[in-house]
Amino acid sequence: MDQRTDAELIAQMRGGNKEAFGKLVERHQQMVERIAKKMVDDEWIAHELAQEAILKAYLSLNHLRDASRFKSWLYGITLNICRSYLQDQKMDILSLETIMGGVHSNIVTNFDDTVDPQTIAEAHDLHRVVMNATQSLAPKTSRYLA
Repeated sequence: MDQRTDAELIAQMRGGNKEAFGKLVERHQQMVERIAKKMVDDEWIAHELAQEAILKAYLSLNHLRDASRFKSWLYGITLNICRSYLQDQKMDILSLETIMGGVHSNIVTNFDDTVDPQTIAEAHDLHRVVMNATQSLAPKTSRYLA
């Protein structure tokens, strides 16, 4: 096993040794994948998110101020990528198109109390009002909405 510290590997990486980052990945990949799998139920998606986190760390390495904190920095990147993915999925499920039936999603999420039936009903009513207003426009005007 490589005895160099994360900080030493990062210094070498910044010096042009791209293999040093490979050593960092070997050292921390299990942690990254474990975090992603705990946050996302789908194993394949979790693996993809873990890869995205590692790539982001590689591309953002010049933003790391304290090389000795690489592990916690990578941990934070992984959490942020997974949270972003989950938020995007939640937004897709809660989008007006999804509520109205225009977009179908196979994703099942654990809803918290932030969206209640009242909110969904209000979104449905708003959509109906907008659609009625759009349909009542003169034919010349409505062609610009397409």
